Amino acid sequence: MDEFLKKIIVQAGDAALELQVKAKVAYAKKHATDIVTEGDLLANKIITEAIKEKYPEHVILSEEGEHKLGEEYTWIIDPIDGTFNYSKGTPLFCVIIGLAYKKEMLMGAVYAPALNELYFAEKGKGAFLNDQKIHCGDVTDITLGFGNAMTLIGPTRMELLEKFVKEAKQHNIWMGSIGVLGLSLAWVADGKRDWIISQGGSIWDYAAGALILTEAGAKISDINGNPWVLSDGIDSIIAAGTTELHEYLKKMLK
Repeated sequence: MDEFLKKIIVQAGDAALELQVKAKVAYAKKHATDIVTEGDLLANKIITEAIKEKYPEHVILSEEGEHKLGEEYTWIIDPIDGTFNYSKGTPLFCVIIGLAYKKEMLMGAVYAPALNELYFAEKGKGAFLNDQKIHCGDVTDITLGFGNAMTLIGPTRMELLEKFVKEAKQHNIWMGSIGVLGLSLAWVADGKRDWIISQGGSIWDYAAGALILTEAGAKISDINGNPWVLSDGIDSIIAAGTTELHEYLKKMLK
C-alpha cells in the first residue's frame, strides 16, 4: 500500500507540473486565491481513479470531492496544495495524500514535483524525504529559529496577529509564509523550518503533514493547545521541533 501511495502521488504531481505552464484557472470558489485549476482537476482524476480501481471499497475524501471521513479506510487528498502559487508558475506547490484507518492516520505523503521533494511517513516507522530518514530541528529558543505562519491577514485573524505583535514587542520573531501549507508542515519535519502556527485550512491540508511531523519527532497540537486529533473539522495546528519551543508557542497564543 505504501508503494501504491508513492506511485500515484508522483504520477499526479508530475502530470500537474507538466501542465503548469499552460494550466488555466477552471473556476474560483470563495476568493482570489481559492481557485481550482486544470492541474487540480487532472491530479485529482489521476489519484481518485487509481484508488477506485485498486481499492474500490475505500472512502475518498478530496478537496475537489467528498468531504467526510469514512469509518474504515479513507484516502485524504489535496490534489494541489498552493494552487495560487501553481497558477502563477511558481515551484512552491505540492500534492498531499494521506491514508487513515478508523480515523487514525496510517500513512501520509507530500510531494513537491518542481522541487523533487517526496516526504513520506508511515505510523511507527519514521518520516522520510526521498527515502532518506529525516528528523525535525532542535531549536528551543524562538529568537534563534525560523517559523512558518499565516499567509492571510484579515478580520478573522486579527486576534492571532495581535498575539504575535505583543510578543514581537519583547524580542525578534523570525517567520514567513510560502503559501503552501502541506510543504510548510513538511519543512518543519526535516528542519528547514523550526515551527509552524496555522489557523484555517481543512483536513486535507493537515492530515498527512501531521503524521509526517509526528514521525519526524515534532510536537504538535491544535491552535488551542489541545492534542491534535484527526477529524472532519480540524482547522489548525501548532508544531515545533522541540517540546520547549512547542510549549512556548502554546503559551504565547493563550
